[in-house]
Amino acid sequence: MKGTIKSKNSKGWGQAQIGTSSLVLIFTVLALVIFSTLSLSSARVDQRLAEKTAQHVEAYYKADALGEETLRDINRRLEESEMFSGTNGEYLERIRFLYEDKVDTAGGILTYRIPMGEDQHLLVELKLLPLETARQTAKNYTIHKWVVQNSQEYEIDDRLPVWNGEEL
Repeated sequence: MKGTIKSKNSKGWGQAQIGTSSLVLIFTVLALVIFSTLSLSSARVDQRLAEKTAQHVEAYYKADALGEETLRDINRRLEESEMFSGTNGEYLERIRFLYEDKVDTAGGILTYRIPMGEDQHLLVELKLLPLETARQTAKNYTIHKWVVQNSQEYEIDDRLPVWNGEEL
């Protein structure tokens, strides 16, 4: 066998560089594990958000449907009150009698709330038309507000000490 004589400083082509390829493989696997873990946690957060959104939308549509039913009942009662009233004052008194504390006769606004869960409700305000106008049109009211409001007062949590730029 003929061999080649190598000096101490020369590098041979036949040597395998196992260390470099192993490090690249380890870092690749590590990166894939990290990205898959982040993807999984992101998917779980998105799922929770989608479930909360679905619950909120369902609660809104249930409250909206109940609001429409209540509005239909109110319209029926307003039409009955319109038939049995001679003046606008009598008309408003009949409505106040029917809906007790829900009517502001000075502004002619009837207000009702429909709960949408623990901390929100659907607020409906109807502007009652005067008796003469109500007799000429098909509706006895105009919708003044139809909005979702918070039932509880929102409190800002400012217990976290934040540097205001003055003290060290």
